[in-house]
Amino acid sequence: MAQNNNKVDFHRLGSELWDIANIFRDDTLKTTEYLEEFSYFLFLKLFDEREKQREELARLDGTKFVPDLPNHLRFSTWAEKILASDGKTVKTDDGEFTIVDYVRNIFSELAEVKDHDGRDLSLFRRLFKNHIWRIRYSPTIKELIKRLKDLELEQNFDVMGRAYEFVVQKLGEQKQYGQYFTPRHIIHFMVELADPGNWGKNI
Repeated sequence: MAQNNNKVDFHRLGSELWDIANIFRDDTLKTTEYLEEFSYFLFLKLFDEREKQREELARLDGTKFVPDLPNHLRFSTWAEKILASDGKTVKTDDGEFTIVDYVRNIFSELAEVKDHDGRDLSLFRRLFKNHIWRIRYSPTIKELIKRLKDLELEQNFDVMGRAYEFVVQKLGEQKQYGQYFTPRHIIHFMVELADPGNWGKNI
């Protein structure tokens, strides 16, 4: 990813996010639809990056790390399964699923994920309960996951928030697509990530 004196240029990062979001064009989604779908995947990627930071801090402090999400629902876990697949199906303990069905099932589980150890996971329930699944093709998801996994944030969550705003504004410039929609819960989480004081707190 482009860097300048160890600082991430949010305009260039925004352009990179825009390119990644455009992967959904191959899935015959409208621009308004693929920004929304992309937002969910980016949300899970960013949340998992924050979890990795918490995990590293716990290791350095010699304390026990308890992840907010069950391991099988973490982006890094299911992303690895998808990237190791043939691009069409994923093998799990429950059987073999198309990548589309595999991720759709993950999203369904996130819509019903339970609170635990004092952690309030209602954000996930609210966000994914309202999600409308539109993705048709498994190769689309695999390519999206590959690009997101290669996206190195290096703790620049503030820059990521600004880059995301850049993507939304860029979509707004596509006047032929009319009004765009981005889930408010995702925008709220992006704002939280931009404030280092929120890292490590319960969501």
